[in-house]
Amino acid sequence: ARKLEILLGFTGLGLALWWAAAPEHRAGAGIGLVGTGSFHFPASRPAYGDESTRFDSSIPLDEIGGTLYVNDKSKGSAWLLHLETATSVVVETPFPGGNHESTLNSDGSLAAVPHYESALFHGVVDPNATIGEGNGTAGSEVSIVDVRAGTAQVLPAVDANPFGAPRPHNALWTPDGWLAVTAQLANGVVIWDLTTGTATPVELPGCHTPHLLRQIPNSSLVVATCRFTNPGDDGKKAALAVFDLATMETRALEAPLGAEGVTVTDTGDVWVGGKAEVAIFGFPAGSTRTISSLARLATKNVLSPLRLAYDKVTNSVGVVSLPSTDSDVLAKLPKSQPNFFVFDATGDRALRKNVSLYTAERGRVNSEGLACFVSRSGRSFFVTGGFNSQVVVLVDPDTVSIVTTLYMPRCTTPRGHAAEPTSLPSSSDAARRKLVGANNWSGGYCPATLRNPEDRRWAVLDGFNWSPVTPNWADAPTSGTTGRYTAGLFYVIVVVWTFTRQ
Repeated sequence: ARKLEILLGFTGLGLALWWAAAPEHRAGAGIGLVGTGSFHFPASRPAYGDESTRFDSSIPLDEIGGTLYVNDKSKGSAWLLHLETATSVVVETPFPGGNHESTLNSDGSLAAVPHYESALFHGVVDPNATIGEGNGTAGSEVSIVDVRAGTAQVLPAVDANPFGAPRPHNALWTPDGWLAVTAQLANGVVIWDLTTGTATPVELPGCHTPHLLRQIPNSSLVVATCRFTNPGDDGKKAALAVFDLATMETRALEAPLGAEGVTVTDTGDVWVGGKAEVAIFGFPAGSTRTISSLARLATKNVLSPLRLAYDKVTNSVGVVSLPSTDSDVLAKLPKSQPNFFVFDATGDRALRKNVSLYTAERGRVNSEGLACFVSRSGRSFFVTGGFNSQVVVLVDPDTVSIVTTLYMPRCTTPRGHAAEPTSLPSSSDAARRKLVGANNWSGGYCPATLRNPEDRRWAVLDGFNWSPVTPNWADAPTSGTTGRYTAGLFYVIVVVWTFTRQ
C-alpha cells in the first residue's frame, strides 16, 4: 500500500512536470486574452488545423537570423517567425481584423500596426451586398506588437485620434521616437508623441486618401502616397504629399494614377508605384533636401507596381506587381508574366531583372506587401508573400530567386479549434456565396474563427517585415521537448526505485 501511495504521488508529479514542460501549454494554446494572448507551437508539431508552419530554405536559417513579422489581416493576427529556431508565434492584436501594414521601431523590438477597419455583418450596408475589404467599420487606433515578448496592446495614448475614425493604414516611426499614422478618410496624418501620449493632426492639402508613409534619409521630410479613392473622389488624379516634421510645412506633387507603393533610397530618391508606371522623385543635382526642391526625375514602365522596397546592400529597388486581387483573373495569368522587378537605384536606374515568383507547392506568389532587410551576416533579402497562397518568401537581390519559403497554415486558428480548411479558389464563387472579403479573396475559407465571426477567409498576408531581435519565446519548442523527455525519465527512475527497494 505504501508503494502504491508513493507511485501515485510521483505519477501526479510526473504529469505536472510533463504539462509544465510543454511549450504550447506554457504559452497558451487555447484562447489568449485579447491584447496579450499568443498561440505558440513548435514548427514540427501540427498546431493550426491540420497544418503547421513549414520552413523550406536553400540556405541555413541561422545564417539569416532574426524574426519575420507578417500580418493576417483577415483575423487581426500577427505572425512572428524566428528563423534561427524555425519556430512561430501568433499574436492576437487588440482588434479582430483589419490590421494593415507594419512598421518597426529603430531596434526592431516593437511593431506598429494600424487598425484600418472591422468587417461588418451581412446586410448592414446593403442586404444584397457582399462586404469586402474597404467597406467595414472604419478604424482609428494602432496596435503595438512586442516582438520580444510576443504580446500586443493598443497604442498607449492620452488623446483620442483627432480625426475620429479615419481608417489609419500605415505608420512610420521617426528618429525622434514619434509615430506618424495615416488618416485616409481625413486626408491627413496624425503625429503621436509617445512620451506624452498626445496627438497632433496634420492636414495634407492636395492629398486625398494618404496610404503609405516613408521618411527621406538625412532629412526631416516625410512622404505619403495619395490614391484619391475616398468617397466623392473619381480616382482620376493622384499625388505624392511631402511634409516637414520640423516645420509642418506641406506640399503635394502630381503622381501616377493609383499611387500607392513607395520606397526611399539612401540618395534621397522617392520611388512611387501607380497603375502602370513607377515615378521617381528626388533632388536635382546641387540642391539640398528641402520640401521645395523635391521634383520628379524619371519614369519606369511597370504593370501594376503595388509595393516597392530599397536594398542598400546592392543599391537596388525591388517592385512587386499585382494586376488584380480577383483570383479568377490571377489564375489566368501566364506563368511567364513577371511579378517581381529589380532596378538599379542610381545612374540610369536600369532594369536588372524581372522574374515570375513561384513556389513549388502553392504556385504564383501574388503579393500585397514587400520589404527588404540586411541580416546579421550582412547579406540582404527581399521579403514578400502571397495574399492568396499563404506563403512567405525571401528573395536574393543578386539572383532575384527565392531562397527561403515559409508555407503558412491557411487558417490562423489554434489546434483543436479548426478542421480541414475548405478550398474555394474563385473570387466569383465567394461573391455569389456572399462571403466577407470576396473582393480580396485568399483561396478558401476556414470552418471556424475565434476572432472575427464575419471573416472566415484563409489567412490574408501583408505587412512583411524583419527584426534582428531574438524573442524570449524562441527557445520554447526545444526546451519543451527536452522537458518532456526529462519528466518522463524522472518518472521511470522513480518507479524503478520504488519497486526495487527492500
